[in-house]
Amino acid sequence: MMTSLQGKVVLLTGASMGIGAAIAEHLAQAGAHLALLARSEVSVLAASLVETLAKELTSKHSQCKAIYIPTDIGKHDAVDKAVALTIEQLGSIDILINNAGLALGTPATFPDLKIEDVITMNNTNINGMMFVTHCVLNRSMLARKAGTILNITSTTALEVPPFPGETVYHANKACQEGFTNALRNELNETNIRVLALRPGAVDNHFHHQRVGYDEELHDSFFEGMKPLQSEEVAEAAVFMLSQPFNRSIKALDVVSTGRPHRDNCFRYVANTLCSSTQHHGEQPDMAKRNLLVCFDAFGTLFKPKRSVAQQYSEVARSLGVVGFNDKDLENNLYAAIKDESKRNPNYGKATGLDATKWWTNIIYKTFTPLIGENQSLPADLAPALLHRFSSSDGYETESNAISAVKSLKQASGHGFARSIAVGVITNSDDRVPSILSSLGLHVSPLRYGTKAELHGLAEQSYDVDFHCMSYDVGVEKPDRGIFQAADSMLVRLIATRQGVNPAHADVESWQKVYVGDDYDKDVVGARNAGWNAVLLSEGRDDITKLEDISAESVDDLVREHPVITVRSIQELATWLNSRR
Repeated sequence: MMTSLQGKVVLLTGASMGIGAAIAEHLAQAGAHLALLARSEVSVLAASLVETLAKELTSKHSQCKAIYIPTDIGKHDAVDKAVALTIEQLGSIDILINNAGLALGTPATFPDLKIEDVITMNNTNINGMMFVTHCVLNRSMLARKAGTILNITSTTALEVPPFPGETVYHANKACQEGFTNALRNELNETNIRVLALRPGAVDNHFHHQRVGYDEELHDSFFEGMKPLQSEEVAEAAVFMLSQPFNRSIKALDVVSTGRPHRDNCFRYVANTLCSSTQHHGEQPDMAKRNLLVCFDAFGTLFKPKRSVAQQYSEVARSLGVVGFNDKDLENNLYAAIKDESKRNPNYGKATGLDATKWWTNIIYKTFTPLIGENQSLPADLAPALLHRFSSSDGYETESNAISAVKSLKQASGHGFARSIAVGVITNSDDRVPSILSSLGLHVSPLRYGTKAELHGLAEQSYDVDFHCMSYDVGVEKPDRGIFQAADSMLVRLIATRQGVNPAHADVESWQKVYVGDDYDKDVVGARNAGWNAVLLSEGRDDITKLEDISAESVDDLVREHPVITVRSIQELATWLNSRR
């Protein structure tokens, strides 16, 4: 006899797609209540998928209540808050499913992995599982001495994969297996079950990611077998969870009946190693790498001609608004921005407003308390201010900054890099492209989160190839998510230029550099995302100055100096253009 899951409270990590989303669907059909956790700051797409999934499950299944809680499971405090919120909204947690996992860098061997990817995998696959389990036990299950913990591990935990690029992932899964077994032993005096579900090869987004979106490697791996689908793993999970408490299926391997032939595994390895050998053989011709240079906007590419409050005052008085002093206006302006940000976060996008309406609200909140009862604000005040701060009327650049940015693209193919792309990553609303255009830059329509007509873009030459604004991405620097959004835009740009599927875009040959004026937001954010950083500053003696560097090439600079300072964009461009 199987146990009903109706009314059970389930906390599920890694629910955005694949196995996690399939498990959520099956549990919702069974009438369980779900708390779905996902990292919104790392992947805006994943967060959107989980949020949509939670709404759909609640709508489709009348007995199910599903909530989405944005959580970085690699941070204990965030996990603890998420667990507390789950209990507050749904009740005591009956079932924990640790499904979140990452496999990055395949087919690169361990020495070739980016250390940032190693840290990210360890933090998600090991710390994340332990943090969530620790919080659920202490906040819910231990007090009742009842519950079920299901850890989605992998057959990789028990056997060394027959192909390269799995060292860290294999070690992570082996650790999860050891953690599961040891925890089960520690809890054997309670009614808390600790189970392990070990899927084999599953044909889903996760596996595409493991092989670096290489379709040939993907197809070669599955040759000779019918791979599992996420739904089949979900069915196995529900089967394990539905067992009565007097018995446990403590571990279950779910694999395809048709295992790949051994020679297919060797063919997979051979293809990978051959590909790797060819790559290394090309190195002498790759002394010049491809280079992506992204800039911060406000404070780096441009700044207000005068203070924002002063310009508000000037425009208002030119339209006949009188009877206020500049200090009161400044205080009102900053109070209005603070209030509007709280009411309508992310320049209004979070609550359905556009940036124009958001700033219009601020303008009225700023001026209305300053004018007399018998005076009304001119109808053209808000449009005038909106226009000013969307163009060169309100902003200026440092000397030669525009020509310096233009010069970077002019060197592409015959200068310091084989190919050059220029982007903008900034904490801002959607006015930035129009401001840059007004200042004299030719800007591309490519913008994160929006659809642009790609036909013909490859033939166009732009000074700025794409924009990633926090308004569109949903997170702000120093969050690495906004830099990962830029990574995705680079893939889109390369695919457009080369006329290939994005899965085949060659991103590994690109070095990425970010230029900004704020250490905490720009340098810290870039480094956390694995980018090099250039700080626009004249007063930082603790960071190597570009003028003191003897590097012969951009490759030497990037490799030897992950963070440098420059006095101006012109200085950086001059140095780069001198490397031929």
